[in-house]
Amino acid sequence: LLELGGCATEVVSATASASPELLDAQECDACGMLVNEQPSPRGQVIYRDGTHAHFCSIGDLLVALEARSPHGSAEHVFVESLPVDFDPRTSSTIPLPWMVAEEGTYVVGVSRERVMGVPVLSFASSDHAAAVAPHANALRSWSELRLQATDR
Repeated sequence: LLELGGCATEVVSATASASPELLDAQECDACGMLVNEQPSPRGQVIYRDGTHAHFCSIGDLLVALEARSPHGSAEHVFVESLPVDFDPRTSSTIPLPWMVAEEGTYVVGVSRERVMGVPVLSFASSDHAAAVAPHANALRSWSELRLQATDR
């Protein structure tokens, strides 16, 4: 694992053959918005056929993962890892390090401007997530977040 405080183009964790792409001018596969113009955290999927799909929010990512894709199953899922001192009231579009989605801790139930759908925050550490959401009922693992998304 690479440390989080470094260059925003680092990958927190991924295999060399399945690395996330840097954000450029990709459109969100769910809503068509430019991903790099939306506030962090954002998501990315690599499908079985090697196609990369980009998402302007984790909410859009979760919806897409529940839909059938012409590219096959999602083989790798990445999300941006928010910094330790992240303030949910901010709205930055600066690229952040990618991490494997299953390795993150997620915060739900926060209010954020400029985020489509239900806001979800992603952190590489449960301690970092708990600092933003001191109430344990707002913290989710990736599997809990996926299960919550299918219950809607």
